[in-house]
Amino acid sequence: MNLDSIHPSPQCPTCGMEVLPGSDICENCGMDLQDLDLEPDRPTSTLHASILYDQISKLEPPPPVTVASNQSIESVVKKMNARRHGAVCVVDGSGRLLGIFTERDALKRVAAQKINISVTPISEVMTREPLVMQSQEKLGAILNKMSDSGFRHVPILEGENLVGITSVRGVLNYIAEKGLF
Repeated sequence: MNLDSIHPSPQCPTCGMEVLPGSDICENCGMDLQDLDLEPDRPTSTLHASILYDQISKLEPPPPVTVASNQSIESVVKKMNARRHGAVCVVDGSGRLLGIFTERDALKRVAAQKINISVTPISEVMTREPLVMQSQEKLGAILNKMSDSGFRHVPILEGENLVGITSVRGVLNYIAEKGLF
């Protein structure tokens, strides 16, 4: 390994917390980092550059499959299977995100419990206040959050509006389609 290529990660000038190159906001103190030059080096490859600078919107995340919070677990799982989606976004009547229900939730919260899936509402087993990302955030930020949090699906917002959902597979497909490897 060439030790000359190893550089410390940039730090937030306000709190000193290590930040992911390309981050728009310090996760520790909330400082806006967009106008600061915190990049220690230029990217070494097109993949590296894409992860640092491409916005999540470049993934062209599909519109989310949405369900109402009062729908039964059974109807939601059937919808997930029919649409071949590993996650659905649970929304209120105005489309505001309330939670997310994933295949992992089905295994851990439903299959492991004695729940009557035909009458139990999805709101009882969904993940409330899920991790979300804004469409203008960088790919590196979503990869970092997915890795740190152990999530495979992340709802995408523009402001307060739910506009899509992406997954690890969505990021990998983007990388493969662009020939970034």
